[in-house]
Amino acid sequence: MKKNLLLSSKNLNAAKVKLTLRYLAVIAVVIFLLVSVNIQVHATTQVPNAFVRFDVMTTGAAVKTGLVCYEPNGTESSSTTLTLTLPTTPNAFVNGDTTAANWTTSITNLPSTIFGVSTTGVTITGAHASSATSSTLVFTYTGGMTASKENCFYFSDSGAGITLPAAANNYTGGSIATSPSGSTVGYATAVIASPGNIAVTATVGPQFSFSLSGNTVALGTINVLTGSTNPTIGTAITGTVSTNAANGWTAWIQSLSSTAAHLGSASSGGTIYNGAGGTGQAYNQGSNFFACSNQSASTCYGGYATGTGGTTVDSGYTHSEASGAYYAGTFSTSLVPLAADLAPASSDTFLLYVMAGALVNTPAATDYTDTLNVVAAGNF
Repeated sequence: MKKNLLLSSKNLNAAKVKLTLRYLAVIAVVIFLLVSVNIQVHATTQVPNAFVRFDVMTTGAAVKTGLVCYEPNGTESSSTTLTLTLPTTPNAFVNGDTTAANWTTSITNLPSTIFGVSTTGVTITGAHASSATSSTLVFTYTGGMTASKENCFYFSDSGAGITLPAAANNYTGGSIATSPSGSTVGYATAVIASPGNIAVTATVGPQFSFSLSGNTVALGTINVLTGSTNPTIGTAITGTVSTNAANGWTAWIQSLSSTAAHLGSASSGGTIYNGAGGTGQAYNQGSNFFACSNQSASTCYGGYATGTGGTTVDSGYTHSEASGAYYAGTFSTSLVPLAADLAPASSDTFLLYVMAGALVNTPAATDYTDTLNVVAAGNF
């Protein structure tokens, strides 16, 4: 009898142990399921993110422009307002313009991506804030927010703007919230003591180049003027000027002849006179023209120029033809203006032509010569 009771007691204890183990197993399964569900929900939930960019961050400055972007935790099709709350800690940002219509909005020229996320524009109703206080700006829109995109718009104020605190610091307490179906995202920003602008300076050094295409004008055997014969005109010498001088450049010309800017022959003593009219003529910038053809009573020697690009030829050497006459300008033993451009130039050119004509009694010789000096300078 005692043995049977002992066995029954052992069986009862074993049953209790089995029951306890079953309870523990059930509890473990429940805990596992709860944890699994929790992990699954957490993995599929997207936390919304947002930011506001104030276009000025200097202490005490007035912010009048900026950018707001909001990426929702799904498509917020029923959201109709976005509220921008300004930072409050350790000091408050203060909106000095509470006239909502002054806070206009735009979606023009939004960047295509921000932080690696594609953007889309939020068209604000009326293109301005719907309400404004000293600490908030509220913007109304339709169509909700688009998931997986930064929903953005620019804001701009025509009034006093938002005054930043006087102390450089990290500022918190601001938020961006959409409603009625959206969320609230807090943000922080900074105010810095020195301007966020970076001054970029540079210097462009003065540049000037000048060249002549040649150093010789070989007229050869020049024509004898008989009243209808034209003078001999040499191949043009091209002058090329490049400069970054703000006021352009000028070229000058002079004759280095010791015989009053004439063509002279040392071997024969002959002279082909500078200008025309018997013994030639002196340089006169105001009326420095003469006809080097249709001459039968005097030799002639002179030149003219033409210009390309922005080049203007001085009036003393402007070439023209009238009634078949070839006109030229006399040379001077002093440097006188030949051509110019009043602005910076890249490869401006002028073409200098030299002409001469003899009379039937001009002494024959092969050494008629003059040297023309052409110089140029930039007007920096």
